Amino acid sequence: MITILTHKKNKNIKTLIRNLIKYIFIFFTQKLYLDINRFIQILKFSGHVDVTKSLINGLKENNIVFNINPKLTKNYHRKLIVLSGYDELLMAINLKKRKIIDYLIAGPNICILPSDIGDIFNSKEINTIITPSKWVSDSYAKDLPTICDKLKEWPAGVDINYWKPLQKKTLEYVLIYIKKPFTLKKIKNYINFLNNKKIKFKIIYYGYYNNKNYLKVLQNSKYCIFFSISESQSIAMLESWSVGVPSLIHNNNLLNYKLKKIVCDTSPYLSKNTGFKFKNLNDFMEKILFYEKNYHKYNTREWVKQNLTDKLSSKILIDIIT
Repeated sequence: MITILTHKKNKNIKTLIRNLIKYIFIFFTQKLYLDINRFIQILKFSGHVDVTKSLINGLKENNIVFNINPKLTKNYHRKLIVLSGYDELLMAINLKKRKIIDYLIAGPNICILPSDIGDIFNSKEINTIITPSKWVSDSYAKDLPTICDKLKEWPAGVDINYWKPLQKKTLEYVLIYIKKPFTLKKIKNYINFLNNKKIKFKIIYYGYYNNKNYLKVLQNSKYCIFFSISESQSIAMLESWSVGVPSLIHNNNLLNYKLKKIVCDTSPYLSKNTGFKFKNLNDFMEKILFYEKNYHKYNTREWVKQNLTDKLSSKILIDIIT
């Protein structure tokens, strides 16, 4: 039995107003009026919506009893995970001190680096600190070496019943996924190459699409090109693999954060079954020509089924606890 804590969206008037403004903004920028189910998910789950949703779905599939953000102390289970929220972590630490819970997990969406929240992660009440991937764990360990023994990786899963390919599909184009600081202008040389080779493509921008739209374009994509500086896990990439779309990923291994240099990754769960990276334009051109002939040979959906469904993801967390 597990209790899940996520940051409280409406704990005061200031937070409520800020969230209302955010919801109005994303309702229109992501065109959520065309994907009401996604809008309901955003309203329902706090923290990282897809991480929370994946854990809840996975626990249900594994028949694990759980509750989320209980209001009464008596309703807390002995094992507790704080997915997000600084105040919620402090509250959980206090619950452990009072012996209301006996096992406490913190993460993965509480901070970018441990020093962002002082030395809270050093608390002896915290049994385990989870991160989405190995490179994030390494950055935590470098930032706060005293927590090394507490660090474990736990990636969120994906709902393979939603993120699935069409039975009959016409693969018409390549999908280009752009995340800041990348812009269309910054990747113009890559775009020019695709145009010169008469390779059709569609572009989608991080933060400006809804699930329904993303699923639709994925279902008709030969492969997906991701431009990003870093990814702690890349759930969008996982979703594309679940739809059967292999990846070609811009490679980067250094991230600047608050005057600190962090060794990072742009696809921590990439495998030979799901795609590969490119270092520069010349490397990109070579690999695009390979992909045009071989994208249909990849079975990315099978990799997801064997590694990171919602059910398998929550099993990883259960194993960490037990």
